[in-house]
Amino acid sequence: MMKENFHISHSLTQMIVDAAKEVIGKDINFMQSDGEIIASTDPHRINSFHYAKRVK
Repeated sequence: MMKENFHISHSLTQMIVDAAKEVIGKDINFMQSDGEIIASTDPHRINSFHYAKRVK
C-alpha cells in the first residue's frame, strides 16, 4: 500500500511516462490521488483531471 504523503517530482513522472511510451507504444498518464494528471505523453492532458481515477 502506498504512503499517503508520498511525493515524486513532476520532472521524474514525465521521464517515467516518456520511457514507458517508448517501450509499450501507448499514451501514458501519471495522476495524483485526486485525479489530476501531472505527467502525460499528451501535453494537453497535463494539469487536467481524470475523474475515473479519483480515490475515495
